[in-house]
Amino acid sequence: MAFTAAWTTAGCAIQLRKGENGTDAQTGGSGAGREAPRIDVEAAQAAVLAGRAVLVDVRSPESFRSQRAAGALLLPLEEIEKAPAAALFRLPAGKQPIFYCT
Repeated sequence: MAFTAAWTTAGCAIQLRKGENGTDAQTGGSGAGREAPRIDVEAAQAAVLAGRAVLVDVRSPESFRSQRAAGALLLPLEEIEKAPAAALFRLPAGKQPIFYCT
């Protein structure tokens, strides 16, 4: 399964992996193991405030409950890795997900 959303991270060690058809989830090329593109805090904030993006916290539920970015969604990395298709459907349609873990 290839993701149609552009995956961007803001400080996580998320890596692009091959989809079911052997291509990168983001680019459609082969390059599993490459780091996902990064975005700085100011650009991430601007995208969220403009309604183009959503922050996605990939930490544990405990960490999320303790402290999180305002408006962030919880989607633990473990859940993404276990069931990427199900994780994709939990994201708002039409918004770029910006993943963070710190």
